[in-house]
Amino acid sequence: MLWFADFYVVLLSPCELDTTMKMILQVPMWAQRVIYIQGSALKDTDLTRARMNAAEACFILAARNYIDRSAADEHTILRSWAVRDFAPNVPQYIQIFRPENKIHVAFAEHVVCEDEFKYALLANNCLCPGTSTLVTLLLHTSRGHVCGYQHFQRAGGRNVDLFESLYFVVVTFATVGYGDYKPDRWPSQLFMVIMICVALIVLPTQFEQLAYTWMEKQKLGGSYR
Repeated sequence: MLWFADFYVVLLSPCELDTTMKMILQVPMWAQRVIYIQGSALKDTDLTRARMNAAEACFILAARNYIDRSAADEHTILRSWAVRDFAPNVPQYIQIFRPENKIHVAFAEHVVCEDEFKYALLANNCLCPGTSTLVTLLLHTSRGHVCGYQHFQRAGGRNVDLFESLYFVVVTFATVGYGDYKPDRWPSQLFMVIMICVALIVLPTQFEQLAYTWMEKQKLGGSYR
């Protein structure tokens, strides 16, 4: 049985569901576990409908339809205060934009500040070079081919897959050594073990592919660069 099989997720939002979200909630895995309620966290009646006082946790996400991020944080703080007044024993997990606004939600179980996360990710490049690039590539994926492979090759490019790329593996492990990373905690140690296993699996296949490509180019009279 899945670990989340005993939990129900209640989405409380003042806006109506868009078409994409409706299709996602129709998936059998989520259809019986996710409940959508249109309302506001600033109203006790809507919090009662969502059974906030019986919730295991409350996740308050920052609104991204605001041009001014300070105004978005103000709205998030108001919703957090309203939930705290209605259900003071429910732990809150809050997302905000500005680090200076964390003091207003210090009572929360955990506060995720987007700006702090970005700055911390950039700072971690000093300890682990390439961290920000790796995380950015993992979070931002392509939704399709921008152009065909033939057009890309005519432009002088090569078809390269991130996790099958010799360049990615060699550069990553050449710049991020076991001693440089200092894995003093089990998540760091697990990360390094996984990365080493990936390297041991990927590198032999890449060398074999490079050797095969080099031999093919030699047969054609070309030179491998």
